[in-house]
Amino acid sequence: MADNASEKKTLQEVMTILEKANGKVHVLPDEPPLDQAVYLILRENWDYRKATKVLHDLQRDYVDWNEIRVTTAGEMRGVLAPYGDRDVDVKIEKLRTLLDNLYKEFNTCDLGFLKEMEMDQQRRYLSTLGVLTPAQVQILVQTMQPSLEEFEVPQQAVRVLTRIGIMPRVYSASSARKHVEKLSDELDVYAFQAHLVQHGEDVCLNKSPHCGECSLVALCGFKRKVGVVGKAS
Repeated sequence: MADNASEKKTLQEVMTILEKANGKVHVLPDEPPLDQAVYLILRENWDYRKATKVLHDLQRDYVDWNEIRVTTAGEMRGVLAPYGDRDVDVKIEKLRTLLDNLYKEFNTCDLGFLKEMEMDQQRRYLSTLGVLTPAQVQILVQTMQPSLEEFEVPQQAVRVLTRIGIMPRVYSASSARKHVEKLSDELDVYAFQAHLVQHGEDVCLNKSPHCGECSLVALCGFKRKVGVVGKAS
């Protein structure tokens, strides 16, 4: 393990590299869970200001999310298209799928009930909706917690940071959080969780990591690298 100053520097480098690859993380923590989910879908490949404006337009022009659920794709396109046609049809399909799946199970378009669940239950349910990435799910779960003081260090983040060499093997959620708190004085919790969760899901897999595709490989101390010439043990 490196010393604390070196670990802090490496974590900063990790976050800089992942932000460059994935873009900035921006959330609207004061919005209700479903509105936040819609925003995260709108945010994909869109500037946060554009996504926020479209969310507010939808909130203003429709009574509720159920009215949006039953509207036509053409009507939704009329709201989204003026902001640019990039991925508009993909966004519309995801929004309709999200709302349809939610309505089929609960006969309502609302995610407020998740606040009564434990974090693992929240995560499992959001993952079943079929349109949210692991990073988006993690953001939603964190926004539903009472505060950022007791933030979660997801398993994917623990795996990535342990392999890089800036976190020891930890055996409890509190131990992981305490170690991360030592590594950053001003941690952006949402960015930390989202970037490392997505990296752990897409690249730094548990059993078969895609080391040859990893943007962090130059920083990584993992001894059993896969697909990296001269790096495997």
